[in-house]
Amino acid sequence: MEIRKQKGKQVGRLTVTEQIDQKHQEDLQRLRGFRLLDDDFLTKCFEGDTASIELVLQIVLEKPDLKVLDVRTQVFVENLLNRSVRLDILATDSTGAKLNVEVQRSDKGAGRKRARYNSSMMDANLLKKGEDFDKLPETWAIFITENDVMGKGLPLYPIERCFLGTGERFEDGSHILYVNGAYRSDMPIGKLMHDFSCTDRRSGYVLWDTGGQGEIFQREQGGNRDYVPCYGRYEKSDIKRRNDKCCKENAERWDNNA
Repeated sequence: MEIRKQKGKQVGRLTVTEQIDQKHQEDLQRLRGFRLLDDDFLTKCFEGDTASIELVLQIVLEKPDLKVLDVRTQVFVENLLNRSVRLDILATDSTGAKLNVEVQRSDKGAGRKRARYNSSMMDANLLKKGEDFDKLPETWAIFITENDVMGKGLPLYPIERCFLGTGERFEDGSHILYVNGAYRSDMPIGKLMHDFSCTDRRSGYVLWDTGGQGEIFQREQGGNRDYVPCYGRYEKSDIKRRNDKCCKENAERWDNNA
């Protein structure tokens, strides 16, 4: 047992149950401080959730018609001889494109050569032996960073290979995108980045239901409590409603800029 103290005085002993409950409350308090910019929290929230990652990708790629068919988190891509990688999120859309989404709080972890390496590791595992290179699907390596690592004040930094002489795109199907997590505005990307920094979904705009308190749910698995962090339960219809709203805002903005 553990001795319980109050203002330096011994007031009794904690039972095993009380110790477990105390540890649980400490865990809950720590989890309440998590944001989507924390990669462990991100991967747990988006695990198997095609609707939410679809909404994120529609906004950051400015593709309101993008449809996600599959999403996996913490995907280990093995390199038998050299360095392997673990991808935070790997999604597949309706065209067969592979989209890797990483969140980085540290500027160092969002280096340009890491983006290049993630992109190359996806490519290296997408063709079967003897398969034609033209079968290689389109790929996206997307880094959502807490800070503006490029330092230009822009919300999005798309990187493409191009012909230096003419500026025309090389069009090899490989894309890298940096998303400025510090960007704020009334546009969908600004609202989305606000949500990525939220610890309380009541202040969310795009991803989370703004009508309720952020919660941490516990799931029973084989008699053991597995505490799973999330921002609260939400209906698919609610995700679709916010999705449709953001798509409409994007379309209106594009029409105005055309």
